[in-house]
Amino acid sequence: GTRQWIDAWAASEKKINVVNFPWTDPRGDNQFWPTWLNYARQHLRTDHHIQLDADEILHEEDYPAVLRAASNGSTLFCHRLNFWRDPQHLIPEGHCCGTKVLRIAPANKPIPSDYPYGPAEETVKAAVDSEIRIFHYGFLREREAFFRKAKEVQRIWVNSYDPRLAAAERFEGRWSEMPGVTGWEQNLVPYAGTHPQAIHQWLIERE
Repeated sequence: GTRQWIDAWAASEKKINVVNFPWTDPRGDNQFWPTWLNYARQHLRTDHHIQLDADEILHEEDYPAVLRAASNGSTLFCHRLNFWRDPQHLIPEGHCCGTKVLRIAPANKPIPSDYPYGPAEETVKAAVDSEIRIFHYGFLREREAFFRKAKEVQRIWVNSYDPRLAAAERFEGRWSEMPGVTGWEQNLVPYAGTHPQAIHQWLIERE
């Protein structure tokens, strides 16, 4: 429902510029993501930008740092918190999703996604670490929505479907707690911090 939600928002917010990427039905193409992101970036109406995926959100405490980065023309790595199973646990470092992601840069600079991207090498070299956090909630989606998205993403990236996810989809309990679903589910990192206000109700609905 992301597109429908964005269209409704854009109808009342003139700052939003909805761009349609020419769909190529990619299969086994992990460069599709940064190609698509940089297509969108080229249609920006600003000198600086921050890139978030649809299942990511900023914490309101970090808004001032984001605005300073924009005014300073900074290129920054952000710290991504990848939640797994529930809002109190994170995926352990070095597994599944990266925690250091380049998401803030001048609008005229190409950016990578979660994979190396040749055109963005100079942008990566110019980036410095920051304390800006990106909260990644994609693995907390409702069951049906999660597997629908997982199949699509894996088709795009590797043109296959992980058999562990296929088994988890059939698992009768909470799929993320199925023994062996990841190999690291017993090493989750506790999270005791706050969550962005904008996500509170969404999290409550998934308890």
